[in-house]
Amino acid sequence: MGKADDLLQKMNSRPPIAACDRCRDFASRFATVNPVRGLFTRPVITLHTTAEGLAEINNEGYYRDAVQARGCSQYLAQAFVTGVGQCAFTATQILTTLAAMWNPCRYVHKR
Repeated sequence: MGKADDLLQKMNSRPPIAACDRCRDFASRFATVNPVRGLFTRPVITLHTTAEGLAEINNEGYYRDAVQARGCSQYLAQAFVTGVGQCAFTATQILTTLAAMWNPCRYVHKR
């Protein structure tokens, strides 16, 4: 067997990892786009790089539309940052996004 087969066999021999119930509930309420399930009762911010081939930037628009259809637009903020690749954020971009979550009036521009 090759090295990749050895690694795959080792990975598959481990017991499965289960998400905690709280994390699974959060993901099922906020991470499913079609349709958006649940009503936002707290602010949600999404962060997306401008040059990503896997998850197109158009997905953010679809997500926004789905949130609007649920009547929760006031809780959604979307941030777009320069970068190439899936979640290829710099430390500064992540920290600025976290700061925006704690102080949205300072960082989030409403249209």
